[in-house]
Amino acid sequence: MTLLTQTSVLAWRSIKRTFQQPAALVPSLLFPLLFMAVTTAGAGRIAEVPSFPARSYLDFYVAGALVQGTLFGGINAGTALAVDIEEGFMRRLLLTPLVRPAVLVAAGAGAMVVGAVQGTVMLVGGVIGGARVQTGVAGGVVVIGLAMLVALAFSSLGAFVATWTGSSESTQIFFPFFFVMMIFSSYFMPRSFLVGWFKTIATYNPATYIIEAIRSPITTGWSFRPIAYGLLAIAGICVVGFGGAARALRTRFARS
Repeated sequence: MTLLTQTSVLAWRSIKRTFQQPAALVPSLLFPLLFMAVTTAGAGRIAEVPSFPARSYLDFYVAGALVQGTLFGGINAGTALAVDIEEGFMRRLLLTPLVRPAVLVAAGAGAMVVGAVQGTVMLVGGVIGGARVQTGVAGGVVVIGLAMLVALAFSSLGAFVATWTGSSESTQIFFPFFFVMMIFSSYFMPRSFLVGWFKTIATYNPATYIIEAIRSPITTGWSFRPIAYGLLAIAGICVVGFGGAARALRTRFARS
């Protein structure tokens, strides 16, 4: 079997397992929507502040809710990989002519499909709530495409933790750390409104550039720079995540 065939089989297995377990999928869709409704209702008047970079706070916040949803998806992908390690599925794969990168590529591909669903739900939910996408339908397609890439990036981090620890419980424990990374970004406020040490952290936080890349087509129209910076941040996370996961997986295979 070729790498493409192996990847497609494993990716399809990952996708089916996700959609067959609503307890894992529903929170990644429901919680960001509820959080978006509560936050925008309570902080909506922030958009009245002069120089606020969006028509409404909901327009501004949709990107953060979307990234939050893909974060859930990435952790779920990592947890599923850890379960495969715990239950011996990975060890059984060693008895087949497996091309080892297929495991990580499949996990990322499965997360991207889930990310597309999450991105669509978050964006449609925002539009129903009154948000407007300045770039229209084409911009919405770009936003969903970026959501898929963000899901890929977070799944790489989930895969890294899963292959490093080999434990689904330990993988889930890391979720708060990733969520904190989002909080210390331009998730709730534009960078121009931040001050002091918080602004410094947000400036060096890759999550800031990911959120701003998704936010740009929604609030300001077509702009190459934020999207380019966001793609660079996504690429950097993928290199760290999948690179670390590949090394950890290689070590785990060697021990088997």
